[in-house]
Amino acid sequence: MKKHGKYGTAEHKAWSGMKYRCGRDKHYLRIKVCERWLSFEAFYEDMGPRPSEAHSLDRINGAGNYEPGNCRWATPVEQNSNRRTVLPVTVGGETMTASAAARLAGIRPAVFIARLRRGWSVERAMETPLLPAGVREDNRMLAALGMTLTLSQWSRRTGISVAAIHRRIRVYGWDHEAAVTTPVRRR
Repeated sequence: MKKHGKYGTAEHKAWSGMKYRCGRDKHYLRIKVCERWLSFEAFYEDMGPRPSEAHSLDRINGAGNYEPGNCRWATPVEQNSNRRTVLPVTVGGETMTASAAARLAGIRPAVFIARLRRGWSVERAMETPLLPAGVREDNRMLAALGMTLTLSQWSRRTGISVAAIHRRIRVYGWDHEAAVTTPVRRR
């Protein structure tokens, strides 16, 4: 307490936790604390006080060491956007996380990310509206060949399964006519 007067503060706990992780946690074996930051005073001098209770210590480059220039005080949202598993996308020339792009489009991130993993373009994934709540996919109306029928009705009429018609339209981006008139290839 007499040395720096910060023992027990959030900043001291962050510094102490950083040193503990790098010394004992198997996930941090390759991550090091720079020589300068082995001293709390130097760490505090470089990092300064924590901006708010919501902020915690974050490495900008997750594969990098704990050192000046690679650490910051970040909110949970900022930290989640900085994970290795985050999918970056570019929208209108700006790179952001897939979750941020989904929020921008007004759809759930899980839906947006699933669309991207199916091979959809970012634009298509953002612009394609969701089905209204409570509407089952096989009751969805589909216009083709001058008729409007549900997917179930198209399936009965063409012999193509609801899943195949759905996949052709939603996953592969086929137009409605092609989805209900192209015969299914048998393996």
